[in-house]
This record gives sequence, C-alpha cells and structure tokens, in this order.
Amino acid sequence: MKKRGKGQDEEYNFWQPAADMMTALVFILILLVALLGLYLLNDYTDYHKKEDIISREYWVDRGTDDDWHRDRDNNSGSGGGEETTEPTMETEETTTQSPGGGGGWYGYGFDEGIKSAVLAEIVDEETGKIIPIEGVTFELYETNRSLQILNTYYPNKISYRDFLTTDKGNFYLPEKVFQGEYYFHETTEPEGYDSAEDQYFGIHEFYDWSDPYLVKIPLSPSRNIICVQVSDQETGDSVIGSRFVITAKEDIQTLDGTIRYRKGETVGEIVCNENGYGESEELYLGTYSLHEEQIPEYYAGMAEDLEAVIEKKTGEKPEAHEIEAEKTKIHINLVDERYPQVTLEGAEFQIMKNSDLSSAQTVQTDSLGNIILTDLDKNTTYHIRQTTAPDDYRIDQTDHELTVDAEGRIDGAVQADLALTNRMLRVMVQAVDAVFRRGSAGVKLDLYDSQDQLIDSWSEDGNGRMFTELSEGTYYVKREGDSSKRYEFTVKDEGNVQNWRISVLTWQSVAVLGGALIVFVGVLTGVYLVVRKLFSRSGKNFKNKKEKLSKTSSGEKK
Repeated sequence: MKKRGKGQDEEYNFWQPAADMMTALVFILILLVALLGLYLLNDYTDYHKKEDIISREYWVDRGTDDDWHRDRDNNSGSGGGEETTEPTMETEETTTQSPGGGGGWYGYGFDEGIKSAVLAEIVDEETGKIIPIEGVTFELYETNRSLQILNTYYPNKISYRDFLTTDKGNFYLPEKVFQGEYYFHETTEPEGYDSAEDQYFGIHEFYDWSDPYLVKIPLSPSRNIICVQVSDQETGDSVIGSRFVITAKEDIQTLDGTIRYRKGETVGEIVCNENGYGESEELYLGTYSLHEEQIPEYYAGMAEDLEAVIEKKTGEKPEAHEIEAEKTKIHINLVDERYPQVTLEGAEFQIMKNSDLSSAQTVQTDSLGNIILTDLDKNTTYHIRQTTAPDDYRIDQTDHELTVDAEGRIDGAVQADLALTNRMLRVMVQAVDAVFRRGSAGVKLDLYDSQDQLIDSWSEDGNGRMFTELSEGTYYVKREGDSSKRYEFTVKDEGNVQNWRISVLTWQSVAVLGGALIVFVGVLTGVYLVVRKLFSRSGKNFKNKKEKLSKTSSGEKK
C-alpha cells in the first residue's frame, strides 16, 4: 500500500518500521543463543578450572542465608545432581536425564521438571527423637541404584557424594533434586546404634528451602546379650541350676537422651541350662550387675556380684563370663596333741543333720588325718562328734556344730576347717643310778595299779619304759628282790610326757660311794691331825710365855 504525500510525487512505505523491529529482534535472539553456547562450552570443556568430586560435610543454615538460596537457585539450572553408576573419587561421570528425572546436565536445557529441597534427620527408631550425632555419613541413590552426586556452584562448583550429619543430627542436600524416587544409604554407623537400613522416599510435590521435604532416617539402638558359663572350680565340669538376676549398674541412656533403665532397676535374668550355660535377652549397651539369685545345689554363691559390660555387636557371639563355682566343704584334720606333725588315721566321726539321728553317718580319717565333707545342704546345721580314736588316744568329746546358710557358706566362708587333736597319756617309768642319775640297765621292775593289780613287769635297758595305756590314777613300782619298797606316782590327764624315775644302787654307785667315803674319811683324818698339831704347838708356846711372865713378875717383887 502506498500513500502519496501531499505535495510530493514519491510513495510512503508503511512496512519499513515493522521490518526494522523484526531485524532487531533477530539480532537479540542470535545474541542470546551465542551467550547460551558460551555457557555450555564453558561447562563442558576444560576451559574452566578443573573440578573434583569431593566427599565432605555439607550443611547450611537454611534460615539465615536467603541471598545464597536465591543466588544458587538462579545460577544452578542443573537437575537433581549428577548420576553415576560407578562413582569414584577422582573422576566425574555425568549423564543426561529425561525431564523430571533424578539427574540432569548442567545449564539450561529441556524441561527439567520441578526440583525440591530435602532435609534429612536421623531419629531413634523406638522413641522418634532426633539423635544429635555429628559425622554419620550417607549417600543418595535413585531407586535404580544410581549414585547421586550433587553440586554447589557459588563461588566455585563443588560436587558432593557423601552427606554428613551435623551435631544436631541432620543435614540438607546441597541442591534441590527433581521429583522422583530415592533412598539414603548409610556408610558409617554411629556409636550406640545399629546400621540403618536404606531409607526410601519419593518426592512428588514442590518443596522450597523454607519448607523442605523431610526425610526421617530411623536408627535402632544397639543391643547385645550377656553370656555366662558356670563350671566346677576343681573338676571343670559344668554346673547346672544357676539363675542370675540382671540389674543396671548405672543409668542406661541412649544418645537420643532417653534413659532406658534406671540405676538398680532389674532388667532381666539368665537361667543356665544342663551345660551350665546361659544367655540374657538383648539389652541396651551399658554396664550391668549379675546377682546369683538361685545357687546350684551343694555349691556356695558368688562372694560378689558379677559386673558385665554389654558392647556393640561385632558379628560374633559375646565371650561368655566364666564363673567357677566352689562346693561348700567341711575339712576335719586330726593330729596328736603333743606332736602335731603326727596325723591320726582311722578315727571315726559321726555326722548328723539338724540333730536328726536318722541322718547320721560315720566317716573315718585318712592317712593324713583328714576328712572332707561335701554335698552339704543349705540352711542346715551339721553336728560333728568323734566316736572312736586310734591306738591309745582319747577321743575329742566336743560336739561341733557348723551351719550352712542359704548362700552355701559357713560363717561367710566356702570352707570350714576343724583342726582337732587327740590326747595320749604318756608315762615314762625309768630306773636311774642313784649317783649318776642316768638310766640303769638290768634292773627288774614291776608296775601295779592302786588295786595291787600287776600291770607289767620288765627289765630295764637303760632307756626306761613308756606306757600309753594308763588312765588317770595312782600307781606304784616295786623292784624285784625288794618287795618292801614301793615307789608310788600319780598319772594325770595331760598331754605332756609324765616322767617317773626310780633311784637304785648299783655296784658302780656303791663303788663310787665307798671311794667317796674313804676319801672323805681320809680328808677328815688329815684335817684332824693338822688341827691337832696346830693346837699342840700353840699350847706349848702359851706355856713358855706364861713361865716367862712368871719369872719377870718375881724379879720385880725382889
């Protein structure tokens, strides 16, 4: 269409402005395509600084960094991260995802679908409470088992394959992910909890950073069992019949802050089987006490409660606590009262329970003078009394009482020791030389009791005669050939040897006495003569002196 201007012959083109506008729009479109090409070239070549897939802790305070969220959302056009079926720490493999998939390629492309923010937290499977443990590591997979590697882009691109919990027990995925089906896989398990099962979740709506999709990963608190094995201390044989009550030795608390058992609370029991072995039910990790509530027959209970620490499972059954059970015993040892090193064999004792005559039994000492009583009933008093003694020993008349309590102990001990002695009356009769006071051989002696009954006759060998069969009382000894002389002595009830010596004159003693008498007479005679001579000389001197004095006195008178 042409319109002639007023006063002019040339025609006016009405389409020229529209053509100019279309040309400008084409140039703008070309410019946008060029910019997009530069972006893609920079992202898919080594022109930019080489990047690595790193495994590091990722967490952001989503509530205070809104500018970062906006910047990241505006700059990251990638989908739910990158997908790799064989991830490594050195290389990064990317694949193009279909719209709405769990992964994608960098930059703007086809319809990528809706992406959502994800927050994960670990919770106690039983209580539902968050477990504030730092450093628990997870990986993100699609349900086709492809590992998801997520990125941050500001100020530099960083890729993440592992996601670690904070000290609050949670973590955010570093970028939003597309709608789809995923699961978290735990690679490190926290202390006090078992390894988590893969946690599956599906995102089918839009979730922003301000209200992220929440994935709760339940962890089961670790439990384990206590094992015990009861055996005989001496033989090593299994002991049946034990039952243990388990109590918490301290507050048993899991990391979610829940106290599972209070200190002193009864939490279970262990009953041992015919092999002496027993297990508890699974209990939370911690320290427990085992009290022997039921003690095997004839055995003493444990002196102290057993401490057992339950630790995390290792794949093998926990090592059993070895408990050596000791039988309750009464040990009787019988020796000579005077000579303790002499043990008495063959002495008989009567053992009776609770004064019940029907339960009486007789036992005998062995070559070492010992009797070991086992298989003792609990809550029973045993009466022990000696009934016979070997040789000429006198029995111990004491009735010994020993009580086995409910714990299988006697006065707090597993074994009671009875150290007993028997007395023998030992009387030594010996003829000794009246002068030399030593044994005199060849002397014949007769021993009588107080009833004039002859007990024994013997000829001395110089060592005396030992009697052990005599009882208390009065006895006398006569020497053969001198029936008028009686040597009396009394036997007492005492453990020491009672020595009785009878003085006799022998030809040696007579000779010695005669010689001594002769010497004595000679000495006396000599002394007499000396004294007499001295007196005689003294008398003569006295007489001479007297005469001299008389003469002197007469001269003075004249």
